[in-house]
Amino acid sequence: MRAEELKIGGKPDEFGPFCVYVLQMEGKREFYIGHTKHLQKRIEQHLRGETRSLRGREIIRVAHTEGFATRAEAMRRERYFLKSSRGRAKLEVLIGEREGG
Repeated sequence: MRAEELKIGGKPDEFGPFCVYVLQMEGKREFYIGHTKHLQKRIEQHLRGETRSLRGREIIRVAHTEGFATRAEAMRRERYFLKSSRGRAKLEVLIGEREGG
C-alpha cells in the first residue's frame, strides 16, 4: 500500500505541529500508536519498512489522528493511549466513531 492510498483525516497544518496517530494493521483488530511532527513522511517510512516496529506487517488504514502544539503534549497523549486502560477505552470509542459505529 502507498501512503497516498491511506486516508489521513485533515491536512497536516490542521493537526498542529505534532500529531498522535493510530494505524490499524491487517488481520486482527491490532493498532500501532505513535507521534510525529511529519505525519505523511512517518507513514511513508512505516510503509517502506524503515521502522522495526512495523516491519513485515501491513497497514490497512490510519484509524485516528490528533494534533498538539508541543511534542510533550503529543507524547503525553500517546502514553495515555498506550499505558492506561482508560486511554485504550477512549481510543476504542474514538476509532468506533470514525468507523461510524
